[in-house]
Amino acid sequence: MKLKVAIFENQRHLAEKIENLLFHYHPTLFETSIYYSSNKLLAHIPTIEYDFFILTLEQLPPNGLKVAQKIREQNTNIPLILLANNPNQVKLEEIFLVHPFDYMIQPIQKNRFFKTLESVTNSLAQTRQTISFMENKKTVRINSATIIYFEKDRRQVIIHTKEQHHITYMSTKYLLKLLNHKFIQVHTSYIINLDFVSVIKKNYVYLKKDNTKIIKVPISRKFKESAFKKIVLD
Repeated sequence: MKLKVAIFENQRHLAEKIENLLFHYHPTLFETSIYYSSNKLLAHIPTIEYDFFILTLEQLPPNGLKVAQKIREQNTNIPLILLANNPNQVKLEEIFLVHPFDYMIQPIQKNRFFKTLESVTNSLAQTRQTISFMENKKTVRINSATIIYFEKDRRQVIIHTKEQHHITYMSTKYLLKLLNHKFIQVHTSYIINLDFVSVIKKNYVYLKKDNTKIIKVPISRKFKESAFKKIVLD
């Protein structure tokens, strides 16, 4: 599953530089949206579930710090990476009030930025370690690391784990939102856990359940290119 990232920067060349750094960190991990207008970004927040924000702080409108404050009013936990083009224009006490995940001064240092990306992706993965669903009118919670793959049959979802399988009902779109970037869709009916991939061939991926059990899952034409890239790069 890709991580949705909102970039707020009023200078186009700097926004594109941030987007390029995200791509070079991992070509398929992030889905980016660039905003030059604070009003447009704030209008989209209720309708688009971003995983984290990269915001440039400026005193002149549009003001990135005010955007950060508005985001914090709606979500106290979402990671905010704050950047300053001119650190003399921002007050540290105001920055710390919005509890940033990290604060950096531009120009961005690639190694420092990559360490921050590693930290934020690890943090997001930890918050998604368990998934919850209804089964037989009861709420079930399981560790996502134990899930080998999901099998879809219309609205029904069969969750195959190391020990057993569960059956619940949800849409593919909703299911993907619950999962971290270790899970990818390879077919309309299958979502797999990359940690269990043993071999990938032209039209199939083989998942290793244990030392004796191998599971063969089809890869459809629609998802083949993205699946191959993700499996090879992971």
